[in-house]
Amino acid sequence: MSIDIQKPAPLQIGDRYYYTLTSYDPVSIEVKVPSVTEDDITWSIKAMAQRAGIEPDALDDAWVKANVEGVDTVAQLRDALRSQLADMNSHYVEQSKPSLCAAELAKRLAQAVPEAEVAHTRDMLEKSLEMDLSQQGATLDDMLATTGMDRTALAAMLDREAHDTAEQQAALGAYAEEKKLTVDDEELPGLLGMSPADAAKLIHDAKDHGQMEALREAALREKASRVAVAECACAYDHETPEEAAKRIAQYEQLDAMQRAAAAAKDETPKGDDHDDAGSGSDFKLV
Repeated sequence: MSIDIQKPAPLQIGDRYYYTLTSYDPVSIEVKVPSVTEDDITWSIKAMAQRAGIEPDALDDAWVKANVEGVDTVAQLRDALRSQLADMNSHYVEQSKPSLCAAELAKRLAQAVPEAEVAHTRDMLEKSLEMDLSQQGATLDDMLATTGMDRTALAAMLDREAHDTAEQQAALGAYAEEKKLTVDDEELPGLLGMSPADAAKLIHDAKDHGQMEALREAALREKASRVAVAECACAYDHETPEEAAKRIAQYEQLDAMQRAAAAAKDETPKGDDHDDAGSGSDFKLV
């Protein structure tokens, strides 16, 4: 029988909370490495045909030569897609490491994140989701219709994500404190993933609205994340054929739901738009 041990509240000074970890040793993570199967390539070709408004069977050598930049035949296209998807998977693996390291650090958190902090994080996540959807010309209702998720499931998902995110941010803050990390103004653009011009505007706005400390803390957590990734022990778990087949089946299921939602709104699907590694390509149509 497991015992649920209640963690103490963090030290609070003013509006800031201070956390500690039970250990600051490098973390160990395991990264799932997607494979590139023939089904992946076929799915990518199907997505390309969908974007072009043709049936997959119509995508023959003549069509490829006339419409796809850099290749002349379907065989060449499949080879190029295989190489591109492998590169995408490698990028996906590297992108996975920061969140995995942060999740491992969060397990070492010695204090509980206050509910008010979790609620604030949830509010920010929901607003960010709505903004991302708005930029795509969609709403939360559109997303729910496309994925088959209901409001209750969405709320539960946001609750879980907010809790995990708040704990990871607290753990990264504690890690940065222990490692005595600091952030110079010159580092902000790189840590925030922005151009110097965009970062300068963000910094200017942050100063005007009294949010500079929060901006620096975000950059500091990012720096801590990079240190944790650089120090971590990483094992790689390569996807099995069965796992790859299940992933492709999920693509097909989501595609079917997207088409059903689009048909209900009397719209034409905009093509494959999955974020999963290996689910699409960026070949330029001419």
